[in-house]
Amino acid sequence: MGILFQKGISHLPFPIIYFISDGMFYVMYYLVRYRRKVVTQNLRNSFPEKTEKERNIIERKFYHHLSDLFLESIKAYSMTEQDFSKRIDLTQVFRVFDEEYQKGRGLIAFSTHYANWEWMLYAATHKTHKYLVVYRILANPDYEQFITGIRTRFGAIPLPMEHTYKTILDYARRNELFGAWFCADQTPPPTTHFWTSFLNQETPFFQGADKIAHKTNAPVYFLDLRKLKRGYYKAELIKMSDSPKDLPENELLHLYAKKMESIIRETPEYWLWSHRRWKHKRPANTPLYEG
Repeated sequence: MGILFQKGISHLPFPIIYFISDGMFYVMYYLVRYRRKVVTQNLRNSFPEKTEKERNIIERKFYHHLSDLFLESIKAYSMTEQDFSKRIDLTQVFRVFDEEYQKGRGLIAFSTHYANWEWMLYAATHKTHKYLVVYRILANPDYEQFITGIRTRFGAIPLPMEHTYKTILDYARRNELFGAWFCADQTPPPTTHFWTSFLNQETPFFQGADKIAHKTNAPVYFLDLRKLKRGYYKAELIKMSDSPKDLPENELLHLYAKKMESIIRETPEYWLWSHRRWKHKRPANTPLYEG
C-alpha cells in the first residue's frame, strides 16, 4: 500500500475506516493468510490449556484487531489533538507526568505491543517532559520517514535503539526531565543474558531499559494500555519501582514480563501474535531467571 494512498485513507471518517478494516480482515485472514502459521503456533505454545476451538476464536479476534490497528495507525496521520482526546484516555498518564515533574524527576515506561501503542504519540502533547520513543529503524527509508513523521507530530523525539543508552544518560546529566518509552517485548539476539519464563516459554528480553533505569535511577512504570471498544483506548501508568538502583539486576525485566503476561492472559487478542517472538532457543550456558 503506497504512502500517498495511505495518506489519502487517513482523511476518511472512522466509519469508513472500519468498513475497510472489515474487508481487510477477510483478505488477511482467509485469502493471504498473513503469518497464520506463526500466530497459530504462538497461541498453541502460549495457551496449551485452552482447546483448539478457544485458540481459534482468539486468533480470529486478533486478526480483526490487527486490521483495525493498521488502519488506526494510518488514521493517526491526520488526527487532531481533539480527535485523540476523544479516543484515548490519558488522564492518569498526564497526572503521573505532573507528579514526577513536581518532584523534578524523569520517568521510564515499559510498554508492549498491545492494544494500540501507536496512539500513545498523543502523550507528547503534555509538555512537562521530553517524550523519548525508543524504536527500531525500518528497512524502507521512505516508510521510515512516513512513520516517524506520524510519531513525532506532537513533539515526540524518536530514539533509535542503538543511540538509546548514551542519549538518555545525556538527558539525565543535563537534568532535563525525560519520559522514555520502551516497547520492551521485541526479540533480542539469542546471546542476550536475560531469559525468563513468559507465556509458558523460555523468552529473552532486551536488557537496555533495565540498565538505563539503574544508571539514571528514574522511577519506572508499566504502561497499562487497554482497548475499551473499537477505536477507543485508555492508558494508565503503574509504578514498578521508585528507586531502580535498589533492585537486583534484571528484576525490573522480570516484573515487566509478569505484568505483561497477566494482561495478555486477560484479553489475549490485543497482543501482537504475528511477531516471531520465540525464534531463538536459550543457550545452554545462560541461566533462566526465576526472580
